[in-house]
Amino acid sequence: MAHAYCAMVAPVSALVPSELFGKAESLARKALSLNGSIAEARFVLGLTELMYRWNFKAGVRETRQALALDPNNATARLVLSICHLMAGESSRAVHECEQACILDPFSPFTQTAHTYCLYLVREYQEFKNSLETSRARLTGFFKYHILVGLSEIHERRWERVIEEFCKALEATGGCSYAKAHLGYALAASGRHVEARALMQEMLQLAEVRYVPALDLAIVAIGLGDKREALDWLGKALQERSNYLIYIVHDAIFDPLRCEPHFQEIVHRIGLDAAQAQFPSEETRAMDGADRI
Repeated sequence: MAHAYCAMVAPVSALVPSELFGKAESLARKALSLNGSIAEARFVLGLTELMYRWNFKAGVRETRQALALDPNNATARLVLSICHLMAGESSRAVHECEQACILDPFSPFTQTAHTYCLYLVREYQEFKNSLETSRARLTGFFKYHILVGLSEIHERRWERVIEEFCKALEATGGCSYAKAHLGYALAASGRHVEARALMQEMLQLAEVRYVPALDLAIVAIGLGDKREALDWLGKALQERSNYLIYIVHDAIFDPLRCEPHFQEIVHRIGLDAAQAQFPSEETRAMDGADRI
């Protein structure tokens, strides 16, 4: 149950992160009180620390314990990948995703996590290769179509981008994460009227249910409105959006990187300090360590 609540925070949810992570953490701790050797409970706590509390040291600690209990747990490997990503260790992040895929080769979540990692570390050729390799197995899965759309953004093939984001929107039944990327693509391709109409739709929906502020920031970036995008990112910070930990890597946020408010948000999350908290790849190579 803890793992299910934690997974629900991912982009299709209409519930606030505090509610879902709170339930996940409570149930994980209950599981550990019944059996202290449950690896799944440990990686749920690791995810909670990383993506909600932004406590990277605690996230690494819990993930280490999960893998000590079950070295072959694919999801724990994915959490470790996030740890390496936050530490600025691209090659190790990708390696852990690859290990997760070996351990759980038929999971669309695991496979798309690996591909998303390649996107975040900007290994674009490997990113596209991974998408092509998994096309037959993952076509129809919403995250796959989001990723194909992101790959086409890199090539600036806007009609294809819009087509893929529409597929993701259909596959999710209309989640705001897919709408946000579609709005971004519409705006970036010059279709501002349609993008603003979609953003207005999201704002109206936000009056009756939770719509992540981060999603609205993505549309604002596409529209070229940096000030509005930063305002929405500030609201995402208040919401403790789980996807904020990726903003220093996601190319969509590149237009904001030099803005002082963006740097302040990065500092508030602790992303600028995360790399300093963990030894670098070079340091561990010198002392013989082979993992975080």
